[in-house]
Amino acid sequence: ESTDFVWLDVGYADVVPVVSGGSRTTSTYNTVSFDASSSYDPDSASAALDYTWKELDNTVINDTPYLKFAPGKLVAGTHVYTLEITSTLEDEMVKTKTVDVWIT
Repeated sequence: ESTDFVWLDVGYADVVPVVSGGSRTTSTYNTVSFDASSSYDPDSASAALDYTWKELDNTVINDTPYLKFAPGKLVAGTHVYTLEITSTLEDEMVKTKTVDVWIT
């Protein structure tokens, strides 16, 4: 009689960032908006998600799923904003996922 062993490593999945209005080229005279409210944690439908939008120098500019610039608020050039989404599960496990969005 023989015995086989199987190892199973179970871990947490990454937070899934979903950002509408993603990277794009636009005019300084347009409204530019991003919406990350459809992001989710596949490990828990009830996990609380925290959102932090930052500029390249790590200056926090918003802490909601939404980022919006009115017409004329962005000067011509390339702008990169980083969104950090953090999920806290019931067992206090904290996961963070980062995504960059570009405006040119």
